[in-house]
Parts: sequence; C-alpha cells; structure tokens
Amino acid sequence: MGIGAAAVRLPQWWREQRKQLISIVVAVCAIYGLIIVGTYAKTRNVKTVMKLVFGATGMSKKFVHYLRPNKAHLQQRITNARAIGEHVGHSTNVAFMTEDFGKFLQYEGQLSGGYYPEKGIDGAADGEPPTVDAIAAYVTEKFPDGPDYFVVTAVNAYNQQETLRTYLARFPILVQEEGYMIFDTRATSAPISPQDPS
Repeated sequence: MGIGAAAVRLPQWWREQRKQLISIVVAVCAIYGLIIVGTYAKTRNVKTVMKLVFGATGMSKKFVHYLRPNKAHLQQRITNARAIGEHVGHSTNVAFMTEDFGKFLQYEGQLSGGYYPEKGIDGAADGEPPTVDAIAAYVTEKFPDGPDYFVVTAVNAYNQQETLRTYLARFPILVQEEGYMIFDTRATSAPISPQDPS
C-alpha cells in the first residue's frame, strides 16, 4: 500500500474507529485524573503530584520553571554564571560540574569547555565510585592539556562524591561563594595523572 492509498483510507478508518478511540482516551484520562486527585488527597504535596504528572507524560520537571520561573532564583543563577565567567576570564578551557549539562553556565558566563557528569563517572565495578585515577583519566581524555579551571555549581552532587573532592583537593580554590566553587587547575604543585599511584 502506497502513501497515496493510505492517505485515502485514513479518513474512512477514522470514521469507523473514532468512537472507540475517543472512549479509550477518555477512560485513560479519567483513570489518570483519579490517580492524580488521590495522590494529592493523600499527600497534600503538589511537588509529588507534579512528579507523577511529568513522569507519566514524559515531560521534564524543569518545564514548570519555564512556565513560571522563580525570578529571584533565576536572577541568582544569572548573577553567579556571569561572575564565574568573569573569574575564569571567559576561558574556553573550563571543566564544569553543573546542571543542564552546563548550557546555562556557558551562555550566561560566556565560557566553554567540557561537562563533568553530576552523577560522576563509572567506577571500576558496577555500583562502586570511581577512583581518583579514573577521574584523572576522564579529565585527561576530555582535556589533553588539562582544563584551566574546574567549576562546580552542582554543590550537592559535588559533596556526595568523595573521590572527586579528593581529586580536586590538589588544586587551589580560586573562588568559593554560595552556589559555586572554582578550582584553579593550572596551579598545583602535584599535578595528578592517570599513572599517579596515590
């Protein structure tokens, strides 16, 4: 069956099936609505309901931020990103551990470089955290000459990764403000390489 034949048969198929299809869609929406109302009645937590809605529809939770942004929070993110850009001299060689794969930081801070995953990199075995050597190898792969700076705005994720903190402890902190940290990875007396036994 060609595209032309399918286009001719589609209106006929719709006329024959529309009552059944509409009934199915209405039933699914009604069940889904009951689940949402029940969840809200049980938890009285709008965030839980929104997670349920976004999870079922496949939308990102951040979609709400674009509909009704928290202006104070957004303004703080813009201010931080621009300050970070100034601190690193709008470098094009920055490693960053940040939300949204660093797109917001790169745009507002007028810098570029490579993203370090918030969840970290894979360890040697499933479920195990990476070693300091594995982190060094990952950074070396992304930045053969080493990044000029390592910027952290995902502070909670950073605090949960002990080996990343160990890796970055070798570098001086250029700036530490509420909401971000900048490590000067150019300045260190003990540069780490993947072969470093420590």
